[in-house]
Amino acid sequence: MIRILDIINWADASNLPYKIGSSVVLTDTIDSPWNIVEATKNQISFIDHGWKYNTAGIVFANTCPDDIDQLVIMTTKPKLDFVKCVSEFFVPPPCKIIKGDNVIIGEYCSIGRDGYQYILDDITGKLIKFPHYGNVILEDDVEIGNNVCIARGALSNTILRKGVKVDNLVHIAHNVDVGENTQIIAQSIIAGSVKIGKNCWISPASSIKNQVTIGDNVLIGMGAVVLKNVESNSVMVGNPAKLLKKQ
Repeated sequence: MIRILDIINWADASNLPYKIGSSVVLTDTIDSPWNIVEATKNQISFIDHGWKYNTAGIVFANTCPDDIDQLVIMTTKPKLDFVKCVSEFFVPPPCKIIKGDNVIIGEYCSIGRDGYQYILDDITGKLIKFPHYGNVILEDDVEIGNNVCIARGALSNTILRKGVKVDNLVHIAHNVDVGENTQIIAQSIIAGSVKIGKNCWISPASSIKNQVTIGDNVLIGMGAVVLKNVESNSVMVGNPAKLLKKQ
């Protein structure tokens, strides 16, 4: 656990200004990094652009209102400076693979390794690895084929919910959340922070762009490249994927 005062001292040494909320106690501790939506007062996070009201104890941001209840470290590069800070103070724990009942995992799978994310430090010219602190959760009746890669979460968990089925040779990146009874078929690529609803069918060799949200009962056609959010009950085909029909 790291004191808020320790992070302030780091900010001073890094020549980063900050604002301290009236309720902040400098001896309070920060337990871990986490995403801005779920972070609590004992966690540290960042906001890439603008401001979102949150309950994190420490936030890296490029702007903030006057009525804050936390320590806000002001920077033009919140994500980069967040990574520099947490990499110094918080060693990622080993990934936990949390399995429900009747989980089946095939051969030659990689589950729980870090996902792929690097940030360019324009001062040093080097790529800095984004550390991963999340786990992998496989709920009841999940079945995973052979040669599947499922990355651990970065600042949240990677989750395959009840009844999800994954075919051979599928890649599921960090922070992905797959809804109940969804089926992901061979050679599909699900990029980071994608959220997929219930009862979806992701056809062979399809690709879904990072941070896309897909609703319930969606069919993604073979080889489709999904670049935008998809409404529930849609059939999407093509590159880039377009709506074929509602079902």
